[in-house]
Amino acid sequence: MEKPKALIVFYSRTGTTRKVARALASELGCDIEEMIDLRNRAGWIGYIRSLIDASRKRLTNLKEPLYRPELYDLVLIGTPIWAGNLATPVRAYLVQNHQRLKNVAFFLTSGGAGEKKTVAQMELLVGKKPLAVLGLTVNAVRLENFSEQLNQYVRQLKSHFKSVVSDISRRSA
Repeated sequence: MEKPKALIVFYSRTGTTRKVARALASELGCDIEEMIDLRNRAGWIGYIRSLIDASRKRLTNLKEPLYRPELYDLVLIGTPIWAGNLATPVRAYLVQNHQRLKNVAFFLTSGGAGEKKTVAQMELLVGKKPLAVLGLTVNAVRLENFSEQLNQYVRQLKSHFKSVVSDISRRSA
């Protein structure tokens, strides 16, 4: 039987979520892709625009992804939390791809608030519960003080991978 495939897709305006995504990819040995927002979100103006767009639950245009999520058994979706909400580029990705996602897991970075609300928004958009959720503060990531939480998340994912593999085996038998 073939090993289940995982893909990490994420958006990162400042590099914090990118750092977590790369650490996860290193631990899991899976494909990784950064969502590229075609709207400029750099600097203070970009920061303010991002907060407004997230609060109003707007969508944005993304660069065409390289990887097709339907080819993966698990897609890990990473997002910063903006104004207590899901980041606009990730919202756009989920709206575009929700029917192509077999199993999902989420990882979030924040200033310290909005995790439950953001997870609920993501669940609603994908139409399913995540296999695991990792929430990290910007300070923990900046100080590289998140290895234990990351390891626990990876253990959770690996345990779910076993059940995902057995479910796939049963369906194809």
